[in-house]
Amino acid sequence: MNKSKATIESIVLALKEKGIKSTPQRIYIYKKVKEMQGHLTAEEIYQKIKDEIPSLSLSTVYRTLRYFEEKGIINSMMASKDYGLTVFDTNISPHHHFICRVCGKIEDIEEKSIKVNFVKNIPGKKEKFSVIIKGICPDCEKKSERKKH
Repeated sequence: MNKSKATIESIVLALKEKGIKSTPQRIYIYKKVKEMQGHLTAEEIYQKIKDEIPSLSLSTVYRTLRYFEEKGIINSMMASKDYGLTVFDTNISPHHHFICRVCGKIEDIEEKSIKVNFVKNIPGKKEKFSVIIKGICPDCEKKSERKKH
């Protein structure tokens, strides 16, 4: 599926493969999420959709995103520069995140880039995990250096 221009047919098929009934709202929300890509809040998604579907509420967007997560077509994480915000991620392949504590930018880190051995020592069935590294991104670091000079 072309990530930026998902067709209605491909969306209906993707939802069906995960056992999700295709409703107009679900199709549209999934289409927007795929088009926007990245790490998005429900509010950001809602703001992009509300003018096109005025009857859609923010709570419907939240519920739909949570349902999509439950079915495995998106992920979510508590992440912002202060960890107080849930973001939804269309990248469902195993990966980790770097969060800039200055600007809040979130970057994906390939799973193989970080060696994680501690997981095998954690008891219980592991379903998924993600490492979150918090720091200062290169852009904010450069801005900080310029202010010093």
